Amino acid sequence: MLNIIVLMAGPDRVFADGISSFPTALIEFKGKPIIENLISACESLSDAKMLFVARAMDVKKFRLENVIALLKPNSKVIAIDQETKGAACSALLAASYIDHTQPLLILTIDDILDVSFADVIKDFQQRELDAGAVVFSSVHPRYSFVRLNQSGLVSEAAEKNPISRHAIAGCYYYAHGGAFVEAAKSMIRKDAQVDGKFYISPTFNELILRQAKIGVYPISINQYHPIKSQHQLEQYEHMIEVGVK
Repeated sequence: MLNIIVLMAGPDRVFADGISSFPTALIEFKGKPIIENLISACESLSDAKMLFVARAMDVKKFRLENVIALLKPNSKVIAIDQETKGAACSALLAASYIDHTQPLLILTIDDILDVSFADVIKDFQQRELDAGAVVFSSVHPRYSFVRLNQSGLVSEAAEKNPISRHAIAGCYYYAHGGAFVEAAKSMIRKDAQVDGKFYISPTFNELILRQAKIGVYPISINQYHPIKSQHQLEQYEHMIEVGVK
């Protein structure tokens, strides 16, 4: 069974209506919230267990458990009372609910990808990778990056540091969920933080130290839509309105 962790507990940077603040998961496009579109995008992944890590205040105020139960029955919502030390810490809170021997996909709610997750995982599994990430071309330091060796495999990962043009699009794969858990714990023990936060990408460095085989799945910049600010929200809304892909 594939485990899917959806991270949606980070601070909100988008105001959906300009007056009241909604969590990013509930921002609507053509009548459907982002979380519904994400769940629909995961429907091609058969036999998948979805876990949603969200802020307790959002779960309570916006009835997120009810929303998610209607969209994805038998899924699990993990409510966080306090802000964590980063995405890796938030993902670790779901560790006790995943099968550590099965594949794990980690997605972030504010990164929209026009890609088939089934194709991504199929590619990684056919190449017998231990881990992988969807990447696009960028040099902006707000992203996570990976450097590739001559074989096209990841030799290094860095957060908020453009060590290459291969930026990570908020989609991470691990052949075994337990590998992520152990790598994240090791990273935290080493205090491998960036600006006081522990991110997902540095777990690749821990896996590389263990001779793991890590690859990438490239997509074009037009297939990646970050929703991390009002400006990016407006850009994506415009693309939808004019039918740009």
